[in-house]
Amino acid sequence: MRNCIASKSNRVIKAGIGYTVGNYLLKGINFLTVPLFTRIMSTADYGTYSIYMTYDGIISVFIALALHSTLKNAKYEYKERFNEYLSSILIIPLIVLSSLLVIVNLFSGSFQNLLDLNRIVLNILLCHSFANAIIMIYNGKVSLSYRYQDFLKISLVNTLTNLVLSLILMYTLFINERYMGRIIGSALPMVCIAIFIYASSFRKEKPRYNKAFWRFAVSYSLPIIPHGLSQIILSSFDRVMIKSMVGVSQAGIYSLGVNIEELVKVTTTSLDTVWGPWFYEKMAAGDHESIKKFSTYYAYGMFVLLGCLMIAGPEIILIMGSATYQDAKYVVIPLLCCTYFTFLYTIPSAIEYYYKKTHMIALGTMGAAVLNIVLNYFAISSYGYQAAAYTTLISYAAYFVFHYNIAKRIAGKQMFNTNAILGFVAGILLINVFSIWLVEYFWIRLIVGCSFLLINLFIAWKIIYPQVKAISKKGQAQ
Repeated sequence: MRNCIASKSNRVIKAGIGYTVGNYLLKGINFLTVPLFTRIMSTADYGTYSIYMTYDGIISVFIALALHSTLKNAKYEYKERFNEYLSSILIIPLIVLSSLLVIVNLFSGSFQNLLDLNRIVLNILLCHSFANAIIMIYNGKVSLSYRYQDFLKISLVNTLTNLVLSLILMYTLFINERYMGRIIGSALPMVCIAIFIYASSFRKEKPRYNKAFWRFAVSYSLPIIPHGLSQIILSSFDRVMIKSMVGVSQAGIYSLGVNIEELVKVTTTSLDTVWGPWFYEKMAAGDHESIKKFSTYYAYGMFVLLGCLMIAGPEIILIMGSATYQDAKYVVIPLLCCTYFTFLYTIPSAIEYYYKKTHMIALGTMGAAVLNIVLNYFAISSYGYQAAAYTTLISYAAYFVFHYNIAKRIAGKQMFNTNAILGFVAGILLINVFSIWLVEYFWIRLIVGCSFLLINLFIAWKIIYPQVKAISKKGQAQ
């Protein structure tokens, strides 16, 4: 029994590392190669590509129908019929994609005017969004069995083909329209991966319409679609507003800060892939004590990571962008602060997913998205594009507070350490103020940043690690 528990713990840790690396390769390719592409592309081209990716995120929500969110519950609901369930629901995105292709091509003029994209790019966008949707579903599937190796293989293929194909296209066919080369270079590998996922899934289990499966999937996932859409608006729509209110070059500069924020979100998303199944197991076992303790350690670890990155924000911009992008240092710090609230949301939202209260998730996210749009409209026009980073920070803070309180109401008690989380929130906001205040003073930030890191490493080693070790030994003994 003891060896079984230890083995399971090691598998969870390995899976967490594996998904983090895989997501950096798959989702992070657009961000890991930022230093290269910001030096190849103009701020206008970079802004156009970033806005294309915003549309990609929005449309993939509609194509996916949030079906990936159903997999954890479906695994418990259907057990040995899970592969049959997965094969059946994969028919749904194909139907949605076909419908959208017909509609967009019938009314291409209207969509071109609305999105400021030509017809070819519109069709590429739909196929790219479809591929993203399928990969989200695939990621959800392999995470349930901690099969991170499969995800890593696909991630590596996408990384290499994305980078190489983009560079070839940008220096050959699209030397005068480099945003186009980047778009095709990003989309084509993803589409090929999606085709491979379909072929693999349908080979194992023939796709069949199943009314019970579809009803379960759609009834669970539909309330989450507004949530997913609102998340995209929260994280990306400010770029669209900056483009229309200020200019595409400013949208490109702001996008660099957003892309660095998104790179860090890859870490939080990857860890959530492991946190989710672990949380479900502990809830099913009634082990609320472990949830409270480990969620505190989890929040502390991300506080230290993001605190260090915020202090080093201006230097990250210096490395990631050319001289024309250096104003992004004023937005990257509050945007990284936003990421902490985005991460914190995943802790209480696990309760909402566990109890299938997905309508509450959508309600909170929609409210935060509306707040963000309203604040952006007034702040950007009054204070310039950099103000969008602070309106987004306010919106994400409200977003977390709403879900934290809703989770308490659903569970009937507070499942997390509120005092500790309030302390982390106060700390991250103070680091935000400090980093902005000393944005031009490298040596002061370096000294403070190193001190902050060393102190927290000492705390982790001398206080937190012995506690985690003691809890693990207690679990093995039982």
